[in-house]
Amino acid sequence: MKSLEGQILIRLPVDASGAVQILNQRSLGASGLLCGKTVTQALEIIPLLFNICGMAQARTACLASETALGQQAAPSVEQARELLVLMEWAREHLARILIDWPHLFDQPPMVRALPAVGTLVAQLRDRLFPHRRPFALNATAAPFSSELPEIGRLEQLLEAQVYHMPAHQWTEMDDFQTLISWSREAPGVAASSVRRICDAGWASQGHCETTPLPAIPAQDMSGRLAGGDAEDFARQPTWDDRPCETSSYTRQRAHPLVAALASEFGQGLLARWVARLVELAGLPRRMRQVAAAAEIPATPSEEPTAGAGLGQSEAARGRLYHYVETDGDRIDRYRILAPTEWNFHPDGVAARSLGGLSLPDAEERRQVAELLINAIDPCVACRVEYAHA
Repeated sequence: MKSLEGQILIRLPVDASGAVQILNQRSLGASGLLCGKTVTQALEIIPLLFNICGMAQARTACLASETALGQQAAPSVEQARELLVLMEWAREHLARILIDWPHLFDQPPMVRALPAVGTLVAQLRDRLFPHRRPFALNATAAPFSSELPEIGRLEQLLEAQVYHMPAHQWTEMDDFQTLISWSREAPGVAASSVRRICDAGWASQGHCETTPLPAIPAQDMSGRLAGGDAEDFARQPTWDDRPCETSSYTRQRAHPLVAALASEFGQGLLARWVARLVELAGLPRRMRQVAAAAEIPATPSEEPTAGAGLGQSEAARGRLYHYVETDGDRIDRYRILAPTEWNFHPDGVAARSLGGLSLPDAEERRQVAELLINAIDPCVACRVEYAHA
């Protein structure tokens, strides 16, 4: 099955005073591929369409479909699905840290470490859903406890490959001096990248004020994704006439360390870079909390409409929406609104951050631009070039 790919083209100005152009060339072709299919067929197809965040896509599709059909998964199933999505967050963040970050700083990628977390995703799926169909209608989950062995192995991986100390201790950092001390003492690309950003004077680069994507009533979002301008909205979304941000940074901005960095250096490169590390380090604890919770209810529309449903989930890169309309058991309309469309809106956080670069040297500006893009994190390939004078 061909994935829904494409790319984002970013044109930087030849000097620091020019305007940044963002051209989103991503395909929004899921609607055409899914219309006419049964809901069951669509739920089997959707994970195959997305190379990135496939678990989150499938989980959100399932929420939308269950709402449209008037169904709701058992709380234990929602817990197990949430655990899978969170393990996928770990895989996605680790891919950036172990593969992309070394490349961005002229180091060899850490390719041997990455397959281990992919194995953890598969092992956790098989433990929670022995039938291997976690996102099927009427799925059932096996019993589990908060002491899942995959969570412990994730902790070991994070300590050995990223933090070089227990991840839960790393999350206790709450000021710049502690962070910079760690970056000078610990081995590995996570520490060295923080150190190099600070030593180069790039911590404040890309500072901009953005609006975090608010909690949107399901009925209101359904109305936008069902409206006559739904395709335009899904390509360049705004809320209250503003392009909003949904990212690791917006989720972690209240963490003491991220808040301290934003206070000292602004909402720029260092705060955004470290937000990913904060989120990743906190995932084992969060997974244990989810596993121990009494229940994780689904999030259907506030006023369910027969034959229509909205699903929303937090994926690694931000909030994801799926909207479906059904005719009987077949799909009549399908819309997906991904976090990349918010963050890489022509006037969104990426454009504003890149437009705020104040470095006079073009090559240095390009290097920092690529770091910022990685921190904001599109879900497709991103090509950076200089606009013609």
